[in-house]
Amino acid sequence: MSNEDDNGLATLEQQAEFLGLKGPLLPLLPPKSLTRKLQRERLPRRSREAPFGARHPSWTVDRFIVPAAFPRSVKGSTTDPASSPSEKASCATSASTSLSSSSKAPPGRIDADRACKELLDVQLEGLRNPTNPIDTKELASQEQLYTVVNRYRSSTTHGAVLRRSKEPILTLVLGHANGFHKETFEPMLSDLLEQFDSKTRPIGEIWSIDTFNQGDSALLNEDVLGKACEPKWPNGFLPHSRTMLNNSSDLPTVNWADHGRDILNFIISYLPDPFSPDPITDELPYIVAVADGMRELDARPLFPGLSVLSKRVFRDRLIVGIGHSLSGAGMIYAASAQPSLFSSLILLDPAIPPPSWERQVMFKSKGAFIRKDRWPSKEAALVSLKKKPFYQTFDSRSMQAYVEYGMTTILGSEEARLKMRPQDEALVFGDLCTTVSRRASGRLAMLPTILPVRFICADLDCSVLTEEALQDTLRLIPHATIVRVKKAFHTLVQEKPKETAAEVAKHLQAFYGDLKFVKL
Repeated sequence: MSNEDDNGLATLEQQAEFLGLKGPLLPLLPPKSLTRKLQRERLPRRSREAPFGARHPSWTVDRFIVPAAFPRSVKGSTTDPASSPSEKASCATSASTSLSSSSKAPPGRIDADRACKELLDVQLEGLRNPTNPIDTKELASQEQLYTVVNRYRSSTTHGAVLRRSKEPILTLVLGHANGFHKETFEPMLSDLLEQFDSKTRPIGEIWSIDTFNQGDSALLNEDVLGKACEPKWPNGFLPHSRTMLNNSSDLPTVNWADHGRDILNFIISYLPDPFSPDPITDELPYIVAVADGMRELDARPLFPGLSVLSKRVFRDRLIVGIGHSLSGAGMIYAASAQPSLFSSLILLDPAIPPPSWERQVMFKSKGAFIRKDRWPSKEAALVSLKKKPFYQTFDSRSMQAYVEYGMTTILGSEEARLKMRPQDEALVFGDLCTTVSRRASGRLAMLPTILPVRFICADLDCSVLTEEALQDTLRLIPHATIVRVKKAFHTLVQEKPKETAAEVAKHLQAFYGDLKFVKL
């Protein structure tokens, strides 16, 4: 990067320094009526048998669609669907051009430094323009986003079995790292079910959430998240992120706080009572009747919840929030606003630099811009990715899940692309000055001491945070515990699912193995 680029980024940092570290979370308003057609046909089938393999044949997974938190925290979080053509329409001129014949880099490769600068300009503009929840013009301009969630449950621990127990069910709510998807946890969950002694209190349900611009959620929302590809490019398919160099106004803004609000919106407004009948469709119904003020989030005085763990119940559930990296920050946003919803938290190498951390741009955005996102087929993608050093540390099951559920096939061909577009991954990494991730760590002090929090981190010198930064962060929450997964890097869920599951199992066993004597 040139000195001129460095100076430009330094100027952006100075402007952003204090914009993302203050203010309450925006309240949750009722979802808007849908004004566009959701491309449901692009989603995988609604149900799958045995998602955890032959070891756990009684488990099934069901997919549901849920409106995301509305409104979004900053202006410009969505774009006009008319300016964001669908893949079928925007790539029509490329349909006859196969990847095998157009895989060479097109002329005028993306200038990643310039792309990062344009991305950060957009993010800074977003920080300067937070949404006012009574601004009717802004609310009318924002599109309703959607998230896709998976529910995992076992026929042996559901229905009549749970009703006879008359106990709240243990419920895991999971959020993934940037660049991944809800199914990325399946190898770890399979190992967890193998290791967790569930004789006293089994895991009743597991819910895993796709971030709004990743996984299956990305397929539903990409029409309002900026232009995807440009048909006028002479060589056919254009990597999604290159179009932003033409017009950065096509880029939406992203604020990590909204991921926490999406988690809360799902739990408060859509997570059903476990004893209620299943919905007829794949849409979870909106739950109107909730405790007074619950959707106002930070606008109401904080209710820490009860000190007896077995009484920290919401909707007949003991909810354990589990967040990896980006979603570790998301879980902190969620639990700091409504701690009474959670019975405990597990943070997997969370991306939460302490507020005192020296300001810096997350330059991982640059790598996201230039990454490959299309292959002749999923099989070819698997072969190609296995040659990359980053993926060579992955468990084979994690690698298979990444290709199978993190990719989609191009309409009318076998060609595969990532569901999450490179520009959307870059936008999440483009946390200018780490303002919103540092804001999350600053909210750790809002978590009540009666809420158990466990950090499961990568090995020493392998974490997203330095040891010094992690210790600074932990000073904000001295009652938390921390363990490390040996020989694991930041992607510990994908690299070491068995070892990560063992640490999750220890936490569950300690707090939920026998609830009669647990008082915090």
